[in-house]
Amino acid sequence: MIKPLTTAFRILTILPIPGKDTDNFSHSIPFFPVVGLLLGAVVFVIFKGSELISFDYTLITSIIALLIVTLLTGALHIDGLGDVADGFGSGKSKEEILTIFKDSRMGTFGVCAIVFDLLIKTFCWNELFKAGEIYVIIMSLIISRCIQSLYLVFLPTARETSTLSPFIKNSNPIKISVLCVVALFFALSSYYAGFIPSILYFMSASFIAILFGIYCMKKIGGITGDCVGAINEISEVGVLGAGILIGAYL
Repeated sequence: MIKPLTTAFRILTILPIPGKDTDNFSHSIPFFPVVGLLLGAVVFVIFKGSELISFDYTLITSIIALLIVTLLTGALHIDGLGDVADGFGSGKSKEEILTIFKDSRMGTFGVCAIVFDLLIKTFCWNELFKAGEIYVIIMSLIISRCIQSLYLVFLPTARETSTLSPFIKNSNPIKISVLCVVALFFALSSYYAGFIPSILYFMSASFIAILFGIYCMKKIGGITGDCVGAINEISEVGVLGAGILIGAYL
């Protein structure tokens, strides 16, 4: 259990976690949501810290919190979102799209996607900080990693040789483990936030994930590491949007 958890943190963050990696990287997949929980804890500490010192500028607090979370993840998922936007926005063939994914340069579509992603998240975090609904931000970080896990165990890769290759040796026990972890976090969410809000959080992320997964299958026949990063960002926004709507209408 320790080695897969260590590997999960090393993959999804830049934290210098001591210890050895698991021999089978796919064993780390069920622990991805735990990484989201840690990132959520960082946001919670920043939020509570601002309350303790009576710092009322929630926009600044949200920007600082988002910056720290982004730095802790090495901007890994944001980079994937940019590459996916450039690739799919090009309107080219599968082979050309996959080539664009590998290109380290960022195009116009990629820059726009990243800018809008950060702007939307900053707006949502600020609104949720003002409302004291920090839990929604934490859930967005956890649920998005749940979606990543589901993508890795249930969707095929678009390339025969891919950065995802170490993760695709997925046995049925690993798939069951991922489903159990997702169910566990849904149960915890229902306990703390209520059943209906939790349904909406998970449904919003799942709906987006299904649509994006279908689109990836249609365009390139599967997923890549960039697609997994992109769906993390997209599903985060989906949960945050659901949280804003719940706060406004429920």
